Amino acid sequence: MAPNKPASLAKYVAAHPTPFPVLSDPGARVAEMYGIEAIHAPFLTFFIGSMFVVNQARRILFADYNVPLVRRPDDNGALAVLQTMA
Repeated sequence: MAPNKPASLAKYVAAHPTPFPVLSDPGARVAEMYGIEAIHAPFLTFFIGSMFVVNQARRILFADYNVPLVRRPDDNGALAVLQTMA
């Protein structure tokens, strides 16, 4: 999930591919539903670093909180959970 608008997020994902879909959440409504802290500043919204896998029943199956914003999160934990869902 990212606070970017869809077009901006699509450009980012094209440059930095992920093995899973990334949700565009520019209003931070979904993030806030899950208790993810969104920082709102003029012309900028960002989430405190975290990675989640959420199933169709809206249950969080994997959470990696406070991923440092200076590094890309390790996808292995999330991918392991996704593989069990397939």
